[in-house]
Amino acid sequence: MKKKIVAMIMAGVMACGLWACGGSEEPKEETKTEATDPQEKQEEEEKPQSGKVDKVNVDNSEGTLTYTKHEITTDYEGKPAILVYFDYTNKKEESSYAQMTFYPQVFQNGVECEIGMTLNENEGISNSSKEIQKGTTLNVAFLYVLQDAENPVTLKVTDQSSEHIFDGYYQEQELNVK
Repeated sequence: MKKKIVAMIMAGVMACGLWACGGSEEPKEETKTEATDPQEKQEEEEKPQSGKVDKVNVDNSEGTLTYTKHEITTDYEGKPAILVYFDYTNKKEESSYAQMTFYPQVFQNGVECEIGMTLNENEGISNSSKEIQKGTTLNVAFLYVLQDAENPVTLKVTDQSSEHIFDGYYQEQELNVK
C-alpha cells in the first residue's frame, strides 16, 4: 500500500513539474479524444461513479461493503438512534476489518450524526471491530445518534481503499426513519 501511495505522489509531482515547465502562454484548445486502446476503454468504463444509489454497495480490490438493513433504536442515553447493517467481505491478503477500507457516515437534516453507544448486546456491532481473513464475509453494524425520530437520513459510504483514496469515491442512499 505504501508503494502505491508513493508512486501516486511521485506521478503527481512529475505531472506538476511538466505542467510548470511546459508550453506557451497562449491557452490551448481542449480536444476530447476517445480511448482507442481497448484496455484504456475498459478502464474508462470500469471507473466507479460517485453519488446517490438505490442500495449502497461499494466494491474495490480490497473489499466489499453492502448495505443490508437498518433499525431505529435508542442509544445508551435513550436518544433516538439508527443501527445500520452491512455485509463486509475482505479481499486483502492480510486480515482486515470494514473501517480499514470503508468510511460509513450518516447525515440527518444535512448534519453528520455522531457514532453512538448502546448498553444492549448486538452481534453486528461486536463484529464491526473483528478482523476477518481474505474471502470471509461478516455482517457488521454501526450505531449513529439521530437528531430526531422523524426526518430521513442519508447513508454515505466513502471508499478509502488504496486505489480510490484520492478519488473521493462514495455512494449515498436515503434511509427512512419512520
